[in-house]
Amino acid sequence: MDNRNIDIVKETESWMDIEGVNGIAESKREGIPCLIVYTSVDVEKIRNKLPETIHGYKVIIEEEDEFSAL
Repeated sequence: MDNRNIDIVKETESWMDIEGVNGIAESKREGIPCLIVYTSVDVEKIRNKLPETIHGYKVIIEEEDEFSAL
């Protein structure tokens, strides 16, 4: 993991404290790296609490059913 990834992890840890945020994952959309924020609430309720980008990565919010780690 390079320093940029470590910075991203540190900065996104606090996003888990936002009500409705259930998880955060690295992904690619159309071949472009991005971060996915999974939420169990209406996306519009948390959109203004998250940045559109972080360190050049687009932040995508997806509404999903709640889930838990296995």
